[in-house]
Amino acid sequence: MLKKNGNSFHSSTIRFILFVLLTIVVLPAYALGAENANLKTLVESARKNAEINVYLQAVGICDKFLKMDLENSEVHMIQGICYTILRDYEKAIAELDKAIELDPDKAVLYLYRGKCHWRKKDKEKAIQDFTKASEADEFKTEALFRRAHLYSRKGEKEKAIADLTTIIDSGKGFAPAILIRGIENRVLDNIEMAAADFDATIEKAAGQHASVIASVFRKYSIKKVKVRKLWNNLCLSSMSNSRILPDVEMSDFTWGWIMDLFGELSEK
Repeated sequence: MLKKNGNSFHSSTIRFILFVLLTIVVLPAYALGAENANLKTLVESARKNAEINVYLQAVGICDKFLKMDLENSEVHMIQGICYTILRDYEKAIAELDKAIELDPDKAVLYLYRGKCHWRKKDKEKAIQDFTKASEADEFKTEALFRRAHLYSRKGEKEKAIADLTTIIDSGKGFAPAILIRGIENRVLDNIEMAAADFDATIEKAAGQHASVIASVFRKYSIKKVKVRKLWNNLCLSSMSNSRILPDVEMSDFTWGWIMDLFGELSEK
C-alpha cells in the first residue's frame, strides 16, 4: 500500500512544499553536511520565495540542498513539483524519477509524474502513474479522475465511466465526476443513465457551475437537439445566472474535459 505523502486534491501546493522543507530543517545537521544556521537560512529563503510563487528561486534553493545530499528524496520531490508548476516537464520527470528511485512508496511522486506524462501526451505512462497514485486514499479521487479522462480520450469509455463510478461510490460528493459521467453516457447514447446523473448533479451542486451545465444537458441533450443549440443554451444559462456561486471543484482540467466531450457530441 502506498504511503500518504504530499497535498490532498484541494490543498495548497505551496503549503505542501513548505511543510516538506520545514521537515528537512529538523534533520540532524550532519545529514546534509551543513550547520543548522545554514539550513535555516535556506529554508527561510525558500519559504519567502514560495509565498510569492517564485518557483525558479525555490528550485535554486533545492539545488543547494542537493549539493549537500544528492540522495535526498524529499528535495528531489520538491524540485519535481516546482518544475511541474513551471511546465518544464522533462526536468520534472527526471527529478521525480530520482525521488521514486529513492522512495518508491510515496504516492504523491506518481501523481505529479503522471501529470507530466499527461502534459507530454504520453497516455500510457500517465495511466500507469495515476494507477499507482490511486492506491493511496489521499490521492484516489484525483488520480482516478485523471485516469478516467485519459481512458475517455483513448476512446475507452467504459473504463472511464468505471473510474468515475468508483469516485462517485466512494461517497465524497465530487459533483464533477457525476456530471462528466452523465455527459460520457450521453455520448454513448445511454440516455436514461445520463439523465439520472444530470439530476444527481443538479441536486448535489445547487447554484454552482456544475449544476447549471447539468440543467442545460438535462433539458436539451436528452431531447437530442443539435449540439450547437445545446452549446448556445449553455452559454446563455451561464451568463444569465447572476447568482451562480464559485465552484472550486470545476477546475480548468474539468472544463477542458467537458469541451472535449462537446467536440465528440458535435461529431455524432
